[in-house]
Amino acid sequence: MESKVVERDNTLRIPVEADAIKLSVELGWDPKAGLLVNKVIDAIEVAATGESKNAYDLDLAAIIEYSNDKKADLIFHGQGFKFDKAESVVLGADSRTGLHKGVNERITVHLARIPAEVKRILFFVNIHEGEKDLKYLGDVANAFIQIQSDERSVYSEMEAFKSEDAKDASSLVFAALVRDGDGWVIQGMSRYGAGNDAHDVYEGITGAAFR
Repeated sequence: MESKVVERDNTLRIPVEADAIKLSVELGWDPKAGLLVNKVIDAIEVAATGESKNAYDLDLAAIIEYSNDKKADLIFHGQGFKFDKAESVVLGADSRTGLHKGVNERITVHLARIPAEVKRILFFVNIHEGEKDLKYLGDVANAFIQIQSDERSVYSEMEAFKSEDAKDASSLVFAALVRDGDGWVIQGMSRYGAGNDAHDVYEGITGAAFR
């Protein structure tokens, strides 16, 4: 459960073009800033085991909210939960280290598949076991978040987690796709919090346990 939440005003509001087919929400980052020797050790560990104890495992996720009484869905790197029943929101591969250049994780939103009862889709990032291991977003190097509409960039933050609030936060809700009449709007958000996994963020947003 999140022990601290900081919300900042975010006036970003971008209409999604009426003929848009899909959105791509993308996250990239590098290992924690530090000595080159530590990064080499991390790379060796990843090559041998697929993960590193010193690496920061960032996870991209989404919460689908409905206009009726239906319980919100959580799309995250859990078995059986990487997409909703309509396959309108689909989470790609999981990176546990950020060692690869460019985009490390991606969520694809197929606009035409979104059920009519969906009112909002929240997008967030959290550090796996961040609160437990005292790992914070402010320590992550070269992080970026971007949203593309049919491969055309509509939002880009190339220096993510530079806010003072990120120094002791392990999660960030950074944007929402909000239904607006017959179309959609991308609404910026800046909600920093603690927690160890996507379940903690879900509980903080919805006020309900995931399972």
